[in-house]
Amino acid sequence: MKGAHRHHPAYWAFVLHRLSGVGLALFLPLHFLTLGLALEGHASLDQALAWFDAPLVKAAELGLVVLLRPTCWAACASWPSSSCPGVTGSGR
Repeated sequence: MKGAHRHHPAYWAFVLHRLSGVGLALFLPLHFLTLGLALEGHASLDQALAWFDAPLVKAAELGLVVLLRPTCWAACASWPSSSCPGVTGSGR
């Protein structure tokens, strides 16, 4: 029975949620650093934006969007049932 929990949909929701959280924890400091570079001057911002055009960074951004999509969908699907009395949510 070891590992049977990995077949449960809630486990995969947990995995997606954890991966998107780690991705955001890595992305947000870089985002704020880039905003700070914009205040420093034109040259430093151009260097950062050139780095963000790298294919690996573009792939990481796409991966983060893909990971966040189910999390956002689940939040939007469950919101009416948790905050509006008398409104049913996504099949709960």
